[in-house]
Amino acid sequence: MERSEIIAKLETILFDTLEEEIEVSLDTNLFEDLKLNSIALLYLALGIEKEFGISLQNEDLPKAVTLGDWVDYIEGKLKA
Repeated sequence: MERSEIIAKLETILFDTLEEEIEVSLDTNLFEDLKLNSIALLYLALGIEKEFGISLQNEDLPKAVTLGDWVDYIEGKLKA
């Protein structure tokens, strides 16, 4: 899967989680810029698992702070 496709799908999952479309970039901090809370993070993680067919590790979730972090994480999981 191409990186651009991962970004587009991840943005869709994020917009669905937030229930609104906002302008984001790979540097967007999900916690500081978008004010994601733990429940929203859970919904985001579940959406990622479903969309990409991967299993996320609980200990990895706090490490993915920006949208770019998530893209890198998903790319790594898909290549594994």
